[in-house]
Amino acid sequence: MVPVSKLQVGVPAYGRHWVTKKNSNETCPDAAIYRESVLMKNIGALAAGRTVTRHSSGELTFSWTQSVTGPRSKPVAPPVVPPAPFPVTAVNGPAGGGSLQPALRLTPPSSQVTCTVQHTVFVPDAFSVDQRSDTAQAAGWRGIILWAFGYESSDLYQVLAS
Repeated sequence: MVPVSKLQVGVPAYGRHWVTKKNSNETCPDAAIYRESVLMKNIGALAAGRTVTRHSSGELTFSWTQSVTGPRSKPVAPPVVPPAPFPVTAVNGPAGGGSLQPALRLTPPSSQVTCTVQHTVFVPDAFSVDQRSDTAQAAGWRGIILWAFGYESSDLYQVLAS
């Protein structure tokens, strides 16, 4: 059994940004749907002009919709060949001899499509990291460990020191 005074909580200095399809009946460009990490120190540019609220977890959250247009290429469906009604014992080569070559599958040209995507962002800030630190110390834990040094905002250490 580990004494609680030796426990530390890992606190991330990064958040998540999800981009999902808003309308299921739309076809989105190939690169329109994704998820990525967002560094705490870089959140200002992404949040600019958006309504930012505080989630019940303590993290900042905001979302927006966007219309995205770009290329979409769907792979060619492989041909369906029904099984032979009789056993095949041998395959003859092409007329004139030579060997059989594999079928050539072409990718169709991409087409431009447009869809609506929903962006959702959750990211900690100095306040939410400080809350986790206070909670860990109130529980008798040793404290916190900041996960991924270099991702934090410049004001974090000032807030933790106060």
